[in-house]
Amino acid sequence: MPLFALGFNFRPVFEAGGGVSTEGIGIWIAAILTLGIYSFLYKDNFFYKFSEYLFVGVSAGYTLVLTFHKYLKPSLIEPLQEYSRDFYHIITGASVPIVNPWMLSWQTHLVGNQFGSQFSFIFWFAVKVFLFYIFPAILGLMMISRVFPNAAWLSRFPLATIVGYGSGIMIVTTLHASVLEQIKASFVSFAPLFHMKGVDWSIIAQSANDFLLVLGLCCAIIYFYFSAEHKGVILGPASNFGIWVLMITFGASFGYTVMARISLLIGRFQFLLGDWMQLVK
Repeated sequence: MPLFALGFNFRPVFEAGGGVSTEGIGIWIAAILTLGIYSFLYKDNFFYKFSEYLFVGVSAGYTLVLTFHKYLKPSLIEPLQEYSRDFYHIITGASVPIVNPWMLSWQTHLVGNQFGSQFSFIFWFAVKVFLFYIFPAILGLMMISRVFPNAAWLSRFPLATIVGYGSGIMIVTTLHASVLEQIKASFVSFAPLFHMKGVDWSIIAQSANDFLLVLGLCCAIIYFYFSAEHKGVILGPASNFGIWVLMITFGASFGYTVMARISLLIGRFQFLLGDWMQLVK
């Protein structure tokens, strides 16, 4: 029995006037590929592999084009074109407005004969262009050497640069965000509770929340304190409570991750049942 006879009203590919609907074709392609990905729930099959490889290929191509237009072109190609154009105009003495402020300052000094000869200008121009543009471009090209086994060792230099620079940046930001800010947030004040006039449930609730925060933090730290055995009146119950705090935290984090994945699944079903089958609005 055809699916249309079962009440399904799929998104039409052709418009009412007889033309082809590009939006309809896109929805059909997206729906078929979505079903292809979900077919893995049954078993590994050709339809799933085709959809997976197509997704990876399109994503890689899109990322490549996006990287070129968003990073490589404005950070390397356009600045080099601008510097080359301004350099030519300054050397030839052409009466053309200089765009780059650094080059404009050199033009002013050269015209006023206040900053040395053209040789010093050419020298510092070459140093700046090499350090800020040519050298990073060479490091980027050296990453491609991993494709060639005999020259793969060249990729270690840009990788070492990225890891070293990234580690130096991330150590500061991570230390500030994940350590210092967390320590700062754990220093809570219970002064409003003692200066409360009457019964203010908002202050009581906030103080109880702060007390639970400090208690959970201390007990979780005690759980990782291995210099003494977790026994006795203090260390035993505190370490046990620390385990509960850790498990609740991990469970909440896992639940949040699952909830995010479920929201993606719901979005796909809304697309299939709404945009494609037009069963729900």
